[in-house]
Amino acid sequence: FKKRLLEKGVKLIEKTMITELLTSDGVFPTKERVCGAIGFNINDGSPVIVHVGAVVIATGATGLFDQSGDGIAQALRAGAEAMNIEFSRSWGVGFVGKYGGIHLNTWQRLGMYLRNAKGERFMQRYEPEQMERAYRKQLGPAIAMEYLEGRGPVYVDVTHIGSDNLNKLRTLFTTRDQIKAMEKDGLDLSKDKIQVHTVTGHINIDRGGIKHNLYCETAVPGLFVAGEAGGYPVHGTYSVGGVNLATCCIEGYRSGEYSSKYARELGLAPINKVQTESLISQTSLPLKNKKGKNPDILREEFCSLISPANISIFRTGKSLKKALKGIKELRDETSNLKAKDWLEVMKAHKMKNLLLCAEIIFSVGLMR
Repeated sequence: FKKRLLEKGVKLIEKTMITELLTSDGVFPTKERVCGAIGFNINDGSPVIVHVGAVVIATGATGLFDQSGDGIAQALRAGAEAMNIEFSRSWGVGFVGKYGGIHLNTWQRLGMYLRNAKGERFMQRYEPEQMERAYRKQLGPAIAMEYLEGRGPVYVDVTHIGSDNLNKLRTLFTTRDQIKAMEKDGLDLSKDKIQVHTVTGHINIDRGGIKHNLYCETAVPGLFVAGEAGGYPVHGTYSVGGVNLATCCIEGYRSGEYSSKYARELGLAPINKVQTESLISQTSLPLKNKKGKNPDILREEFCSLISPANISIFRTGKSLKKALKGIKELRDETSNLKAKDWLEVMKAHKMKNLLLCAEIIFSVGLMR
């Protein structure tokens, strides 16, 4: 993929974290348009300024694997609007132990069963038509409920799917490393079941994101969005084997087409020098703080805050208010985070973005 981009003449800026969008009037939220982005090289901290006619946010959302909603937070600060963000979930489904998250679409497509400690296919209680092919938003709470009501542990069972499908699990990109690790530990998937649980302590923006139209335009001129950052549509490929395909193929094409058209027609807007200098000076603040908190510690505190089932899965007005109070207290600490190197500076900026997304998610959830 990288080779193909280079062949097309695309300039790649690697080892870089973008910290903020640039606006032509130099303010957030802008009353004019987006004209670029600013960040830093994570190896040496050198500033990176990108001056362009249009920006496409294609940074993904938030999630278990260190996604912090960076693009979403930056777009919102620039003046974009969010949509359906309150439907984001604070949990995922994962294997117990070292095997990590489960790529549900692959396992569903190949015919997995979910069984509790009694051997029951318990999805009959929660989603009798779709059973294990139900949406992730239905599977996670069902698994959690089995544990909470004393019917755990819960297992993925593929002992019935046959050798051809087991070989697919061993070779598909989404599952091959997990299967290799399982078999190295002596598990035989034709005979053994693998324990799973509902994993809490993180936020997945999977039903909402940056509001945009059919042309991937946001409310901010010059700012476009594609993929998870704009929220998943509810489409027919979700349940089995294709959750990303619609957003990737359609929005990827449209955002490229219409952002380039916008940039050609309007050209470059000037970069505001005062804004740029201010953002550069703010970037390195964590290196200068000596008494602040390490961003990894702040992330652990955030994960612990939203881990309880009554906040992450089964929300109430009372639990949402408790979460919001804690999130706002953590947000107050982001201005004084400390870092010993540029990698930790990156983590500090990620925490700022994650906590902004979290506050919006729980605030709008409480309003609804």
